[in-house]
Amino acid sequence: AIGVVLVATLLNNISKVKENVYEREVNSLKKILSKSIEGKKIVGLASVISMANDKHLSQALIDNDRQKAILVLAEISKQFKQSTPYKNIKLHLHTKDTISFVRSWNRNKYGDDLSSFRPSLLKIKKAQTPFIIFEAGRAGLVLRAVAPLFDNEHNYVGSLEFIQGLNSVAKYFHKEKYNF
Repeated sequence: AIGVVLVATLLNNISKVKENVYEREVNSLKKILSKSIEGKKIVGLASVISMANDKHLSQALIDNDRQKAILVLAEISKQFKQSTPYKNIKLHLHTKDTISFVRSWNRNKYGDDLSSFRPSLLKIKKAQTPFIIFEAGRAGLVLRAVAPLFDNEHNYVGSLEFIQGLNSVAKYFHKEKYNF
């Protein structure tokens, strides 16, 4: 009878130890994920705020000059590729009416009204202050940093998005032998 009690106690203790190990591992992974995403948020928000202050982008929207906007976004993308670990950023410029003006990754796709399925663009139009948000799109769930663009009189003329996927986070998890 004492043996049965000892075995039952031992099994109970082993179960508790396993639960504690799993709980610590889950908490550790959550911290890693949180830090990785927080870093991406900071980069995205700081970047989009800086880019939105480029008066050439605002002027391109005011003048309806897509070629100027394409050149500015291409230069920004080039600088990111050359100078940062962020090699595949996507920049999306929108008019004040939430119409796609230029997609850095697909210059020939523009003119579509995004208001029906992009709540972040409705929010930026109303709030006119930069923010960051997870939002689903055709490419899946991405991190979007969005900032308003203004003319010289501080009238809202459109918005700019700095879009980041989560591949770098997934690659880090894979490198550390964790399933993302």
